[in-house]
Amino acid sequence: MLEPPSRSALAHLKEAATAVAGPGMLGLVRGVNDNRYSVAYADPYGSGEYIVEARDLSDLLKPGSERVRQADLASLDMTPAHPVGWFCFFNGVRHIVALDLHGPGPPTNLWLGLTGTGPLAQDRLARLPCCRRRRRHVAGLAVGR
Repeated sequence: MLEPPSRSALAHLKEAATAVAGPGMLGLVRGVNDNRYSVAYADPYGSGEYIVEARDLSDLLKPGSERVRQADLASLDMTPAHPVGWFCFFNGVRHIVALDLHGPGPPTNLWLGLTGTGPLAQDRLARLPCCRRRRRHVAGLAVGR
């Protein structure tokens, strides 16, 4: 069973990402098994985790792409049956940026929920991979430690 990242690890990662993108929230997505994903998140009110069925998670947020991906929140299903889009909507997120973190452990996707309406400019996107160094602070740490 995957342990979710600690609150302090998410806070450090959110701080690093905020310096580049100023996200309203941030999350990590990792596969639990073939059919489910763990979606850990940090927002202005704290942190938590959803376990969602693969069919209920947008491909945008799933690990496995070598490129930075961006999309308007409208591309996600924002109904209660799809908790990530629903939660982002109620946190004022308007745009999602996603990139895979590389390193040991299960494939992991970092996503940023931005409150601005447009995509990140190329110069800011180019700085996002610096967040990949932070993976060692996140993988395998339990919430509340």
